[in-house]
Amino acid sequence: MTPNIERPELGGDGRPAGFRARRARLGPAAGARRLGASLWELPPGEAAYPYHFHHAEEELIVVLAGRPLLRTPAGRRRLEQGEVVA
Repeated sequence: MTPNIERPELGGDGRPAGFRARRARLGPAAGARRLGASLWELPPGEAAYPYHFHHAEEELIVVLAGRPLLRTPAGRRRLEQGEVVA
């Protein structure tokens, strides 16, 4: 079955406090070999990861619902629903 963002198969319930996000790995589920795509569900006050960055790849965030907090070297800011950030 192909993945669907309206009915994601979310995993990750065993994560520690502060990182109790759940994730659906859409890229591999859709058959991608070199393209990653994930759908994250973040409860209020939780994060997907500690602060991190990548040297060799880009990430794209698309906010489907809610107003998550984005941390960058320039500081923190609240994202809006529908916002796209690279």
